[in-house]
Amino acid sequence: MSTSEKKPRKIQKRKSKKNDNIDSQTRSSQTNQTKLTKKQQLIKQSLETRKHFEQLSLEWQEKLYETVSLGILRDSAKFILPHHYQEIIEERNASKMCGYPICSKPKQVIQGQYRISYHERKIYDISELKNYCSTICFASSKFFFTQLSDEPLYLRDLQNWKPVDVIPLGG
Repeated sequence: MSTSEKKPRKIQKRKSKKNDNIDSQTRSSQTNQTKLTKKQQLIKQSLETRKHFEQLSLEWQEKLYETVSLGILRDSAKFILPHHYQEIIEERNASKMCGYPICSKPKQVIQGQYRISYHERKIYDISELKNYCSTICFASSKFFFTQLSDEPLYLRDLQNWKPVDVIPLGG
């Protein structure tokens, strides 16, 4: 045979020991994922439940960024926490809307941070009042806020949830 007619040799690739170790680790981690202990399964289920309820809460918060009806506001109390409601007020405030979710009016413009009552001889902090169109919406919103539960969503019994009271506009 001439040099130009040589048959190409078959080159057999040998797996290195490093690749063997990686393959065995991958296989063992896959089997470990399918063979979770009872405790790990419970933890995983708990995390999935929490994630589901956080997503549900976020959906309700997004609904309340816009003006809603009394019924929707009443139903939202099941799915939001007090700090979620504060975030809703802040978000509506950033959009220059009244902080009470059933009100569609713009927030009022108030100069200063304090109001002095000469009659009562007291000084009032009005910084929170700036988030609302009126004192009626402020009081109604605070009333709704005080009824919200601090209990985590994933621990609540949503089937037997006691509905909250909502003060309608103008009443």
